[in-house]
Amino acid sequence: MALEDDLMRRFGSDRLSSVMQKLGMSEGEPITHPWISKAIENAQKKVEEHNFEIRKQLLEYDDVMNKQREVIYAKRKEILKGEKLNELILEMAEQTIDDILHKHIENPDRPEEWDFNAINNALDGMLSIKLELPEDQKQNTTAFELKDMLLKKAKEYIEEKQKAITEASFSELVRFIFLQVLDSNWKDFLLNMDHLKEGIGLRGYAQKDPLIEYKKEAFDMFQKMLSQVSEESITRLYKIQIQEKEDKKFTLTQRMPLKFNLNVTQPAGMPAMPAAQPPPGQGVTSPIKRENKKIGRNDPCWCGSGKKYKNCHGKEA
Repeated sequence: MALEDDLMRRFGSDRLSSVMQKLGMSEGEPITHPWISKAIENAQKKVEEHNFEIRKQLLEYDDVMNKQREVIYAKRKEILKGEKLNELILEMAEQTIDDILHKHIENPDRPEEWDFNAINNALDGMLSIKLELPEDQKQNTTAFELKDMLLKKAKEYIEEKQKAITEASFSELVRFIFLQVLDSNWKDFLLNMDHLKEGIGLRGYAQKDPLIEYKKEAFDMFQKMLSQVSEESITRLYKIQIQEKEDKKFTLTQRMPLKFNLNVTQPAGMPAMPAAQPPPGQGVTSPIKRENKKIGRNDPCWCGSGKKYKNCHGKEA
């Protein structure tokens, strides 16, 4: 009776409540009147429709995240395979160059107005490359030619880094950097998406569909996150300094063991990591080796008694 009363209060009419009182129906008594049964049936139907709409809307919100998750997992799978890393590197480098040129070139048809110093500073800060052109050549260079020259410079620079170590080590280094940047930005993105979902319902007060607004903002946030991943990954790869070192191995551990016969120099301004030192008063000791073969507990005792070692001199051990 309590469920029916709740349904009546939420979706039934006040008249039915008064009718039930006039009929003298007490709590726990089965409802047999057709009017009341029909009202309860309608109320249950409205409740089910309401809950269905809630579940449907939640699935539409989750569908946005599922599509984004598929894109991220596909990128991680591509990086882990390591089959087209060189193409991926050049693609990211090209995107970075496009962003720099788009930011510093307002009119592609007027090279005399281009700020080559600003372009070189941006290239040096992100890709560690510069393009020095004579003044007369600057005036006759188109935007497409400038981009091609920068792409060639970026390709040559990354090939020099690749030659400094083995191809396998370079591939693992690229995967390590790209996965670390991708995972870090993806975690931050998930947190921002949770915050967006919490407050998106308030858009309804502005006569806007919260779901449509959620999809728009989620798409913009996702595109910005992908751009940030590309820029940060390629900047780290191009800025890292690799030097051959024969006597020591540089090891990185992040999700998978990475071993390189190289030395990554510390960025300027950062203190060098101190080398591990033995405790005071202790030197490096060599391992103790056993001179004679170890006697098993079930082997004959060395004294010649004929007993097993565990039943003879092994008792004293």
